[in-house]
Amino acid sequence: MIGKDTLQVMQEHSKIEKKDLMLQSEETRRNDIDSVDYLLPLENSKPRTEAITHVMVHFISNAARNPEDPYNTNDIYSIFEEYGVSAHYMIGRDGTVFRLVSEDRVAYHAGAGELEGYPDYKDSLNEFSIGIELLAIGTREEMFPAIPVRVYNVIDPRLVGYTDEQYESLNVLLDDIFQRNPSIIRDRNHVIGHDEYAPGRKADPGSLFDWSKLGL
Repeated sequence: MIGKDTLQVMQEHSKIEKKDLMLQSEETRRNDIDSVDYLLPLENSKPRTEAITHVMVHFISNAARNPEDPYNTNDIYSIFEEYGVSAHYMIGRDGTVFRLVSEDRVAYHAGAGELEGYPDYKDSLNEFSIGIELLAIGTREEMFPAIPVRVYNVIDPRLVGYTDEQYESLNVLLDDIFQRNPSIIRDRNHVIGHDEYAPGRKADPGSLFDWSKLGL
């Protein structure tokens, strides 16, 4: 049985979490970007203690399970929950920006890897970065073996790669991130792909992502 003191602490903690989520929503409205709050459970992140120095770009889809409807946001949200991973933002095919984790919390998106010039970031880039997922699918070779060839062949070719709306929203989002986080240098050394941090293990955002379309 839960004691009165423990119950009171739990109730107060719940109030703090609800207040934090409300403040996160207010923060989004104050930003220059037009985003939709789709916040993941707090257990999918943790409080941030380090200065943010990098942004990491990813792709994500549900193509392995549903190649005919790979970008259903509810399904992808469930993937984050199922695997206990997260990112700060997700950009839909139409350019909609979803905020999944507040920037003052560490999202679990980078995993194991190394970054040239930052030996202290080995396997710990989450602590120093903002993660952005774009709803996209890479080439057949990049997606294998996560997506078998027979499954990949079912995907509508129009759903492979990135949209102009995504590039536009990503640029707006990056501008906003740089403005609020002067600790991030605006260049390609500090805005990186997952494949640059974990080559051989990760392929995103892949060869179909056009880095020249970013204002870096």
